[in-house]
Amino acid sequence: MRLKAIIRRIEPHEHAQATHVWKTSWESAGVGHPNDLSFEQLLEKFESELKSNWNLFVADLDGEIVGLLALKPNTNQLDQLFIAPEQQGHGIGAQLLDFAKQTLRNGMWLRTAELNKSAIQFYTSAGFSIDRVEPRLEWDRNDVVMSWSP
Repeated sequence: MRLKAIIRRIEPHEHAQATHVWKTSWESAGVGHPNDLSFEQLLEKFESELKSNWNLFVADLDGEIVGLLALKPNTNQLDQLFIAPEQQGHGIGAQLLDFAKQTLRNGMWLRTAELNKSAIQFYTSAGFSIDRVEPRLEWDRNDVVMSWSP
């Protein structure tokens, strides 16, 4: 069943809820690493990125944050796109990605863990191409760099 969420800017009081979506979604991908951040560390990173260079949007489903989208317009980067595990597969990720394409109309790029096959498939099916695979030494893994052009 496809769900219809409202895509909007995040409110300051929602940072912890969005961080929870970020963490649980990443964990559900099954590509975790011992260096993964705790909730508190992730919330701190969330706050720091929001102050420095993120444009952050959330998918709101009946007043509950079920997804988040972090864009870095100055570098045309889709930096984060996460959906709450219980809402995955219902079209919310596609809604957020469509919103990103409308916002970064001239194209965008992203990176995702090479082990995250479902993310790679999701982006490929949405018109992204794989540009390269590069090491992500701090996480002891490889990342796939992908891009989309209109």
